[in-house]
Amino acid sequence: MTRNEYLNLVNTAIQKVKQFPITTIKKKDHISKLYELKNLYDRELMPVNRLLFDAEYTFEWKQYKINLEIGKSKKELDANLKYCLTVIFRQLQSIKQDINLIEGLID
Repeated sequence: MTRNEYLNLVNTAIQKVKQFPITTIKKKDHISKLYELKNLYDRELMPVNRLLFDAEYTFEWKQYKINLEIGKSKKELDANLKYCLTVIFRQLQSIKQDINLIEGLID
């Protein structure tokens, strides 16, 4: 995979994270959000970095799942979901920054 192809993959993943709907009306809506988030990991993020973006090994996703299972409040689940997406976004931004930094060193 070329640098541009990989950068496009990272940019696409960033857009998917930005577009991910974090609003839920009811607490039980978090069940579907959990699996939508897992789908985001599997479809959009795994191609970027298989080790970094595996939901089953990601602390934030696992914590969100546990909090859902033990019946935390909607407010806490909302915060968990937002935190998951924030961490993903920061990791993708860091990857993008590293790519640009490396390119600057090579040129």
